[in-house]
Amino acid sequence: MTKGGSFSNRFRKAEDYKAVVKELHVKIARLTVTRPIHAGCSDVTFILVRHGFLYLVAIKDWATRKVFS
Repeated sequence: MTKGGSFSNRFRKAEDYKAVVKELHVKIARLTVTRPIHAGCSDVTFILVRHGFLYLVAIKDWATRKVFS
């Protein structure tokens, strides 16, 4: 367990969670991607099919804008 307790205990108030998210957005906005595989993004979605779901995952490099998988 971390020093501050579990994740759910750490963000009992919505204001605390909002402050952390805002801080992360500021850090990301300042990030300059200068080389491949320096930063990336991902997305997971599901597609309904006859016998259940198919999961579609995309991982993209921000510098080259290529999809890895």
